[in-house]
Amino acid sequence: MPSSANEGKLLFEDWFQTFKDQISTVLDVGPGLGIYCDIIKSVKPEACVEAVEIFAPYVDRYCLLEKYGTIYVCDIQKAAFAETVYDLIILGDVLEHLNKDEAIQTWVRLKQRTKFLWLSLPLAPFRPWFRGYGHLGQPETDYKENIYEKHLYEWQYEELLKTLGPFLWQFPFRTVGVFVAEGGIT
Repeated sequence: MPSSANEGKLLFEDWFQTFKDQISTVLDVGPGLGIYCDIIKSVKPEACVEAVEIFAPYVDRYCLLEKYGTIYVCDIQKAAFAETVYDLIILGDVLEHLNKDEAIQTWVRLKQRTKFLWLSLPLAPFRPWFRGYGHLGQPETDYKENIYEKHLYEWQYEELLKTLGPFLWQFPFRTVGVFVAEGGIT
């Protein structure tokens, strides 16, 4: 399931339009269909956008090499480019695919390498936004071909704020929660 809700993407386009002058380099973790890259390039064609994709078949299937300058086919936790600094790192529906400890370690490490960290998490169906992101009850068909699509942790709102915050902005939508944090690079 390399795609996700559009609600957060529409917000991203508005947000990126506002902050585009501060952003020249972007890392898109788990790019899926490459929608974030499409948005970035439509607003700022000269931006350098790289991606990390753990599931190699998606690179060809979704023509990601045509969109991204560089694609690292690897696990974000073991990425060899870990010292690279970006103006923006996007975690669009990614953290729920890691266990809690892995997610925290990844978040902390990436936050030190960017100005802004964009986090999008799917909302657990039929539950209020403050009751859970990254639901564990997904059907097996969601991850049958790609085991990395399986949700391994369900974040609770207060826990998310306490563990990964503070956030500059929080946007709870009907199907997704979007959180933007300031990174360690100024």
